[in-house]
Amino acid sequence: SVPRTAGYSDAVSVLAQDRPSLAIVSGQGGAAGQRERGAELVMMAREQGREVQIIAADRRSQMNMKQDERLSGELITGRRQLLEGMTFTPGSTVIVDQGEKLSLKETLTLLDGAARHNVQVLITDSGQRTGTGSALMAMKYAGVNTYRWQGGEQRPATIISEPDRNVRYDRLAGDFAASVKAGEESVA
Repeated sequence: SVPRTAGYSDAVSVLAQDRPSLAIVSGQGGAAGQRERGAELVMMAREQGREVQIIAADRRSQMNMKQDERLSGELITGRRQLLEGMTFTPGSTVIVDQGEKLSLKETLTLLDGAARHNVQVLITDSGQRTGTGSALMAMKYAGVNTYRWQGGEQRPATIISEPDRNVRYDRLAGDFAASVKAGEESVA
């Protein structure tokens, strides 16, 4: 695996502090966003001294995850492995990609095996299935910790209260121009 060169994103920095045994990390994004989420969760678990296993939602997701150099050398299996006798390493972390696609039986098998072997389970939710009948929604309703992944590092923000609109817009334009000249990324 590749060492981390930047800080964690918003959700993962909180997740690293909380260290829950079961958590849902939800966030929108296509294949690149899912890969980024997975890689960041793997790096966090590795830094905490845990072995990592990734369960991909389907074959396409599995191939997509294997393309990321940060995930090279990681054990990436399909969700079918859950029903075929998956081996849990005690004290490890299992990261489930697109957890909303897990069936109830797969989810129960995962949670039972994790509880028996003291395994941390981090389930990503890409928001592709939002029906009330999914096992992931049942876990959310049961109160499982949910972390909202926005991606990227946290940005510092400054709040300035200025009642006069003209002064406020002048200051905003000046600050924006100064940040562009300095080569900074601005979110104004």
